[in-house]
Amino acid sequence: MTTCCRSLRHSKSVSSLVTRDEERDKVTLNVNPMTVEATTRTWFHPSKVYIITGGLGGFGLELSYWMVLRGAKKLVLTSRTGVRSAYQQLYLKRFRKFGKLIEDYKIDITVSTVNATTEEGAHKLIDEASGIAPVGVESRD
Repeated sequence: MTTCCRSLRHSKSVSSLVTRDEERDKVTLNVNPMTVEATTRTWFHPSKVYIITGGLGGFGLELSYWMVLRGAKKLVLTSRTGVRSAYQQLYLKRFRKFGKLIEDYKIDITVSTVNATTEEGAHKLIDEASGIAPVGVESRD
């Protein structure tokens, strides 16, 4: 059987496997192709801008970091109060450092204090983001 496994390792076809005659017992294995469902990794278009409401909160900052690791380069983070804590400043500083660590990976972060809870504010926020780049929309069914 070890000879058989070695043959398989160097073989280009895996459709069937037969042991050699010098082996004591002949074993035939028929291998059927198998389809496996896989989920593609989420990625974000680097030339689109993404709006994250509540973007300066704990979840918003973590989400924006996750998006940057997956290709997003332009983000609008909304907050009613703007940058106020050292934690928020640390995250924004981390984004600026990305451009220095990775060549051609400048992150454009805009902090907006537009109230996105009203229809007028939402339109204003989208207009603000559209002035940076086309707005990216991610949707999963």
